[in-house]
Amino acid sequence: MKTILKILKFIIKKRYYFDLPSRKRLILINSGGYKILNQALGEKLYIIDLNKSLNLQIILRVLFKCLIRKNLDPYIEEYIEYLKPKAVFCYAHNYMQFFRINKNKNIKYITIQNGKNHGKNLFSVFEKKNSNNNFKCDFFFCHGDYDKKICEKLVKAKYIKIGSFLNNSIKKQKKKYKKTICYLSTYRNLKEQSYSSSHAMARDMSFTEFYKIDKIIVNFLTEYCKEKKYKLKILGSTNPAGKLNYNEDIFYKDSIKLKNWNYFPKKTFKANYINTDENEITCFIDSSLGYESMARKNKVAVFAVRGDYCKIKNCGFHDNYLPKKGLFWTSVFDLKKFRQILDSLIKLKKNKWEKELKKYNETIIKFDQGNKIFFSTLKKYNIKTDRNYFFFK
Repeated sequence: MKTILKILKFIIKKRYYFDLPSRKRLILINSGGYKILNQALGEKLYIIDLNKSLNLQIILRVLFKCLIRKNLDPYIEEYIEYLKPKAVFCYAHNYMQFFRINKNKNIKYITIQNGKNHGKNLFSVFEKKNSNNNFKCDFFFCHGDYDKKICEKLVKAKYIKIGSFLNNSIKKQKKKYKKTICYLSTYRNLKEQSYSSSHAMARDMSFTEFYKIDKIIVNFLTEYCKEKKYKLKILGSTNPAGKLNYNEDIFYKDSIKLKNWNYFPKKTFKANYINTDENEITCFIDSSLGYESMARKNKVAVFAVRGDYCKIKNCGFHDNYLPKKGLFWTSVFDLKKFRQILDSLIKLKKNKWEKELKKYNETIIKFDQGNKIFFSTLKKYNIKTDRNYFFFK
């Protein structure tokens, strides 16, 4: 009864629109990735997003079904049937409702992985809750072997490794500035000032406790850069105009003792990708951009120690899928190891670094410049597009 009341309350509070559109060739479930896919595909996708609005005609047709099934899956299913698309996309790979809805065999259902599966990822959570599930889609474009291994336990699909779709769509920069290290911030300044145990990367803990390791690492980096006569850049994780970025720069100003560093806010979605290409070494704890930079063959120093330092399970480098320590990473808090990693990367020549990376790219995250694999797959299965690759200008 509580579930039914919850559904009714959800429906009543939504914004409605009445007119039904004509048939649409491509649909996007959930609005995440809308601008990215529109530009990449060269075609405007039609959005079905339950969190934003509902079509009154469709919801009235299936209201009883929704109450019987205790979810809004029938609404999405009916809407798709009405629009008769060639393909339905979802750019949020952990949006479980997309896998759960009933599928039309004449339509291709396509998922694109949009982030890393860190810590208590939803696939692990749902796998335990849904032992007899029927979660599926036709194609699941994933980052690499590790993510495929996690997701295929829950979702039946044809898995295709392409790496990060957005990362692949940004041309690699050839220009490099020597003697530069950049640190990838993941700082958030939420109103709650804490994380709960439901968060994928945390337990019940304050921001002060969660970000203490960031303070230690950036102070280590400023001292290291002073000693080696390197420049340190801190790349902000959010747009300065965004609601998550209240005081990211102030956090670092208050945290770092030395002044030999510069903060760069994320002004555009491309900015940090280009910045990591231009620096000699990219350092990070658990930033998705760090993994993407690794895919771009940039030298990376991975200090994935938040799990070890804060006592959070499955938060090491690639969630403990690899050994705790390696040439360019550590999942164990150890300042001596941090120094050893940076010293090794500075000495390591480009060809030897790229040879080392080949051992891990298929496992961790692939790099398919221009998303050629993605476009060739669409064409192979008769989802017509006039593109063979795509790069953002």
